[in-house]
Parts: sequence; structure tokens; C-alpha cells
Amino acid sequence: MNVHAEVRRTIGKYRMIAPGQTVLVAASGGPDSMALLYMLHSLQSELGCRLAVAHFNHLTRGAASDADQELVEDMAGNLGIACYVGRYDVPGAVRPGSSLQVVAREMRYRFFRETASRAGAARVALGHQADDQAETVLQNMLRGSGTTGLRGIPPCRDIFVRPLIEVRRADIMSFLKTSGLPYRDDASNFKTVYTRNRVRLELIPFLESGYNPRVVETLNRLAAICREDEEFLENQAQAAFGRISSRTGPRLLLDLGALAELPGALSGRVVRTTWEELRGRPGDLSYVQVRAVMSLATRGQTGGVVQLPGGVRVTRTYTHLSFGWPPDGIPEGINIRRLDLPGRTPLPELDLAIAVAFPPSPPSWRELPPTEAVLDYDRTGGELFVRRRVNGDLFWPMGLPGRIKLKKFFIDRKVPREERDRVPLVCTPDDIVWVAGIAPGYPYRVTENTRRFLHLRLEDPV
Repeated sequence: MNVHAEVRRTIGKYRMIAPGQTVLVAASGGPDSMALLYMLHSLQSELGCRLAVAHFNHLTRGAASDADQELVEDMAGNLGIACYVGRYDVPGAVRPGSSLQVVAREMRYRFFRETASRAGAARVALGHQADDQAETVLQNMLRGSGTTGLRGIPPCRDIFVRPLIEVRRADIMSFLKTSGLPYRDDASNFKTVYTRNRVRLELIPFLESGYNPRVVETLNRLAAICREDEEFLENQAQAAFGRISSRTGPRLLLDLGALAELPGALSGRVVRTTWEELRGRPGDLSYVQVRAVMSLATRGQTGGVVQLPGGVRVTRTYTHLSFGWPPDGIPEGINIRRLDLPGRTPLPELDLAIAVAFPPSPPSWRELPPTEAVLDYDRTGGELFVRRRVNGDLFWPMGLPGRIKLKKFFIDRKVPREERDRVPLVCTPDDIVWVAGIAPGYPYRVTENTRRFLHLRLEDPV
């Protein structure tokens, strides 16, 4: 296989990179990411893009982790590309109930987002390839996933792109050997204590030798088919959600009669869409959780309740399913903390994070969902915090001639009293800039004189 040609074709097929963009290449030092870095460098002029490199040192393997970092820095230096390095004690951040892999992924992706903002990169290129895709599809299949999980790894999502996603691991290794390019192996990839490694080292070879020698290609084709089907069904579900949902303050309601008339392929997706819309970010509800909500809708009694992740409670009324947070499920309010500018500030007590970026030309604030806001950075004074409400807070919302009590604002927006401590407030030392997820402050609006834009966004903490 001509790996360069395949990567070029994949980039064009999914419109991963546009001329003039800066692409941040996430390089671990392993074979996939090093091949990706070299190939994108060789295609840089043809693509009309600029490159930067990001390496995240998890500090999990002592001298081996430092050697990975050194290799990436040397390669970037040889290619004349700026290299950004992050180091974080991931093992030290693992808490009871979490895992090293989950914490490592969270920290790594946070670093990539922050570095992309710092480098002015519109895209972050990751080294996932076709064998990774097949392993992911198999893992999800073994978990009993529906078509959502069988989509596998998306070629593009948000700022992340995967130019190697249709290239086999064997072809990448052949390319590295032929080109004489250095790379490092992570010994943990060969430990069968991890499910993914067992799928890679045991299950796929078993299926290839005994059932289908082209099982990797077959699983990749399945992922592509499921992505197309899911895209269509999700569009239909979004349209149905718009027809049968309504909002009362921060609560979302689904009309029971209209929900019952939807095909089964859409009704469960509408439930998941409602849950995601309430939380302000994508998530993953299990089959069992979605079925529990549908059972409540079709056979449950008025007043019946289903508890969902993120503290969301679904309650059945006479005419609707009501999605919201119960008073006894509200976590403690947010203590004041400084926002990373740019960067992401986790709010673990709310299962949220606030991301901050400085886009050169943002969309109009009127076009943004409530979970995002674009403001005039210079008007904020450059120092921002996030906190919970306190007695006497004043806020100047869009459309009013001056400041009103935040309590009145919540009442006018029909935010239940028991849920008001859940709302993050982005503030200067003296004023509220954004009632996160609800409304931006009028004094900080974007005008024709704005020179620096501040983009705030509520996100999943991962």
C-alpha cells in the first residue's frame, strides 16, 4: 500500500484539513503517531497547512516516558516544527473509583485542547488507525452496544481528526521500516491484563486464522455503515426532539403522547438527546437506562421516577416526562476558583468543565447554544473566576436596561430554587460575566469595536 496516497485520500474524503489551518500533531513516540507526524510533514505543502507537535508525558513509566518525550522533541526539531510538551503525574491523580487509563485520557485530551488554543491550531491530528478501529468495534460489540457503539472511532469529531484511520497497522510498520524512521514501543501495549490488548493480541488473530482473514477490513466496513445509519437517525431524532419537547426553566419536558407515536428507532434516541440537551454536552446512556425511561413513559405510574447519570431525574407526570435535578441530588455549590485562560477548568461537583478560547473570528452570540458564549475579552479586565451564587448578586442580562438581582433573573427564567446553586457563574472580581448555560452579561457583549474575543463553553469534564 502507498501509505502517503491513502492518508492523502482519507484527509480529502473527510475534509479533515483546510488550506491555511494549523494542525497540532499529537505524538506519543509510538509507531502510529511518529508515522503520522512524518507523513503530514511530507504533505504539508500540498495541503497548504502549518504543523505543530504536542507530546504529553504521563510520567507512568519512569525513564521510558522521558525517552518517549526526547524522541518526539528530537523529531520535531529535525523537521523544524514547534513542539509543545506537557508533563503530568497521572498516577498521582488517580482516585478511588477511577482508573489510570481514564485519568490519563482526560489529562491528555485536556492538554491537547489547551495546546491547540495556545498554538492557534484548528485541528488536532491523532494516530488512530484501522486496526484500532476494528478493536474498538469488537470491544463495543462484546459490551452489547447498539449501532452507536458500532460506529467505532469517528474519523473527525470536534477539532480532532484521524488521518490514519483507514490505514492498517502492518502497512504503517512497513512504512516506518522502509523509511528508517525511529519510534518507541510502549511495553504496556503487550500486557493482556487490559481488555483492548487481549482483543488485539488474542481475539483478532483467532478470528483471522479461524473465520475471516480480512476481519479487520470487515469491522471497519461495519463501522462506516453504522456511522452513516447513525447520522441519518440522529438527524431524525433531533427533528423529533424539536417537535415534542418544551422547556420550563432548566427542566426539559417530553410529550408522552407524541413520544409514544415515534418509531422505536427514534424514541430511545430522543430520550438520549433530551438527557444530553439538559446536561449541555454529549454523553453515553446505556441500553438499560434508555429502556428504563421508555418503560416509565409507556407503563409507569404518574409520579414514577428513573435516575440517570449526572444526577438527572426523569419524572412521569400525567402528560409529560420531566427531565431535571432533584433537590436532594444537588451537589454542593462551587467554591470560587480562577479560570484557565485559555484552557479548561473542571467543575467535578457538577460533572462539568468550562473551556475558554480566544477565537480570531467567532460566530455571533445569537447563533450559539446556551452552553456557549462569545464576549469582549478586554471588557472583562482579563481576570475571570467561576463560583456559585451568593446573596445580593446582581446581573445585567441582555435585553434589560440595567442590573437586576440574580434571584429575580432566576425567577424570570423559571429556574427552580433548588437548582440555582447548580448554575456556574463566570465572574470578574466584581461582576457576573456569564450565567453559564443560560445567558451572557450585557456589559461584556461583542460590539463592532471588539478586538479580542472570549469564547466560553460548558463541556464534559473528560
